[in-house]
Amino acid sequence: MLVLSLFSYASAVDTVKVFKAHLPSPPSEYVPLALEEMRGLASINHFEKGRKNGLKDGSVNNADAINFLPYPSDTVLIDFEAIDYTNWIPPDPQMVPGSTYVGVVVNSHIAFYDKTDGSEDYYNTLRGFFSSVIPSGGMAFDPKIAYDLLAGRWLVLALYYNGSTQSSHYLLAVSRTDDPMGGWYFYRLNAKYDDNTYTNNWADYPEIGFNDRWIVLTSQQVGFSSYNYYPKVRVLSKDSAYNGTLSGWIEDFVDSELGCMYNWPRPSRSTYDYSTDVYLLRFNRMYKLYGPTNNPQLSSCITLPISPYSYAPDAPQGGGYQALEVVPATFQVYYMNGRLYYTFHDEHPLNSSLAAGRLVILDTSGSVVEDRALYENGVSWIYPAVTVSPRGIAVSFTRVGTSAGDYPSAAFIARASYDTAFSPVRMRAGLSWYFNDKGTGRNRWGDYFGGGPDPVDSTLWVIAELVRDGYNDRWTTWVFQIDFDPPVVDMVERSRIRTYGGSVYTVDGRRAEDIKSGRVYFVVKDGRVEKVLKVR
Repeated sequence: MLVLSLFSYASAVDTVKVFKAHLPSPPSEYVPLALEEMRGLASINHFEKGRKNGLKDGSVNNADAINFLPYPSDTVLIDFEAIDYTNWIPPDPQMVPGSTYVGVVVNSHIAFYDKTDGSEDYYNTLRGFFSSVIPSGGMAFDPKIAYDLLAGRWLVLALYYNGSTQSSHYLLAVSRTDDPMGGWYFYRLNAKYDDNTYTNNWADYPEIGFNDRWIVLTSQQVGFSSYNYYPKVRVLSKDSAYNGTLSGWIEDFVDSELGCMYNWPRPSRSTYDYSTDVYLLRFNRMYKLYGPTNNPQLSSCITLPISPYSYAPDAPQGGGYQALEVVPATFQVYYMNGRLYYTFHDEHPLNSSLAAGRLVILDTSGSVVEDRALYENGVSWIYPAVTVSPRGIAVSFTRVGTSAGDYPSAAFIARASYDTAFSPVRMRAGLSWYFNDKGTGRNRWGDYFGGGPDPVDSTLWVIAELVRDGYNDRWTTWVFQIDFDPPVVDMVERSRIRTYGGSVYTVDGRRAEDIKSGRVYFVVKDGRVEKVLKVR
């Protein structure tokens, strides 16, 4: 049912608006379906109806529209509010699922939620969580959370900073079992050392990756008292970390050794199979970490043949509010079955004043498998984060625009592994514009989102940020679990189609009034397709 993978549906009007986020080249406002997407439904001229009846950007009530997204390939199984405003900006929300819990981290806090109903089973500050290893004073910040599917272990990384004592550490926690309530190993690693050389620099903007034998930490090093700004990659023994004996690091790679990455290198996380090497990515540059466990080597820089990109501008809002800050960054990298998946910010292909995302899929040699702009006409998509499983791909982000109703909202797009196009945007809508600069002049958002594949059923979990209801200066986070089982197509007598309940739609997104034999219809309940019906 690829035909519906292009649309967002509005209940109040007979309109089909095309988002076509999966196209590699900029489309016009309304674009035709590809021929393969018309197969089986060739008599329906979707795009002409969209062109003739389409509304201008921003005139659709998005809060209503998100309840009418009849796309049969992906389904939201559960969604819930996770950690809300902690008085920190930006929140840096990250999440991954385990076998029974969903782990969520934001700046200053960590929580675990029951996967079945989203109930909160654990909540703590980062200082409380790392209490056995964190120094007094200072702060813990920029947390990351990961799950090793093959080993059944959780990993949590945070940074420690104390300006008074000029101290900086990586704080690392590894669960002893698959159960995050069952105990952890905690470690503190001095971030001021570059390999064996002591510096006066502190770590910022971290990330964590792993394969079968290494845990790889990355950060941006910043001088306490002078301008030093360079990337660092720290390689740890995974076996030592997992058995509670980690006491140091194997190797640091810094500065000129990462000469083609000025900042923010992102290491790959393995999923259903372990990668032989760990891959470090930033925009169109890649390094490989390879070699024996105790003697890792760094490849020369690989320039990736992706399409040209530009740093994205800050994302403008309506209502006279300051734009949301957009950082020039690459986000989490996943490895699965010989391929690497990552996203980064890019300039909107239709409007240089807006921000968009890019999804890149590579093979491990650096050859491009897919390179797609992720965008929607008239709005910004910011802080895109990809997650992947054998069943599909999802990208979460914040959707924000300048028109009424386009408030900062937690959103995602997804596609099943058998699909070529992404679903329409689904989101938890924000209800106001946002401003909170804490007196800095920077209206910060992000700085990164995350997600992960479910180790039990390979569904996908994602998190994104939105404005908290009732406020214009507080953020909150929203979690979605995404499934990819399409509904079964049932043959039905014309007289029985109304007995299914819900709202009945034609394949072009219109409310069905006159049911005709030989046509296909969708029964929509609670914002998703319950049934696909073909009338005899």
